[in-house]
Amino acid sequence: MKAQLAGLTILAAIALPGHTNELALVDAEPSAAVMVIDETLLQQRVAELMGVVGLADQARHVSQAVLNAEQATLGQQYQLVNQVSASWAPQRLQQSWLAATPALSEQQRLDILQRLQSAGWQQARQRELAAIHEQGSPAYLDYVQRLRLQTPPAARLALIDELNEVMHFEQLMVRTRTDVYQQLQQVLPDWQPPQQWQANVRQQVREFLLYTHRRTPNEQLQALVALYRQPQLQQWMTGFVNRLPAVNG
Repeated sequence: MKAQLAGLTILAAIALPGHTNELALVDAEPSAAVMVIDETLLQQRVAELMGVVGLADQARHVSQAVLNAEQATLGQQYQLVNQVSASWAPQRLQQSWLAATPALSEQQRLDILQRLQSAGWQQARQRELAAIHEQGSPAYLDYVQRLRLQTPPAARLALIDELNEVMHFEQLMVRTRTDVYQQLQQVLPDWQPPQQWQANVRQQVREFLLYTHRRTPNEQLQALVALYRQPQLQQWMTGFVNRLPAVNG
């Protein structure tokens, strides 16, 4: 499971050019200082927030796992690796993310950065990083096993599902795998994707988020959902998703 989820959820920074201080004071007039928000850093921080920077790793992990399981020939491996690398190259994802940047006023940039620097977001980020590290551990597997035996309260599940939706977590995983699976079928004509794989992804995402936020009170989850639900962030994410490699069907 670690290979299945870690590629998407690792919150690493996009290597964007022109990285400068996030807040700079510029003298507009001798008597006034104006807060200027560095757009490059804002793009980087929002990319971290939305978890888009690991899609290249996700595509690589999924394709390599199938190639190994199917004992693909060296020629087939080269062909698929080249195709997946071209479609899901970090540089291409970076360009798509930059192109999807919505028009933001200075105040909107400041508002977004302030929210990203809030204690609630910082705590959530640390919880996600810890959960990524613990995937596959006895504690993680034991928690998942108990989840499957005893379903959490409906209100809790509803909050987790809402968080998944505003993060576009499952959507990104399914979109990435759909494209990689279609490329795999071109290279390995006899191979078929696992049955009900989309439902399995949905379950894995829910279990990961439940584990990540197992000690997060409902009120904090609601606040986190509100953070992700900002219209500008959702517009940004929708534009990015629309720029991902097209899939058939």
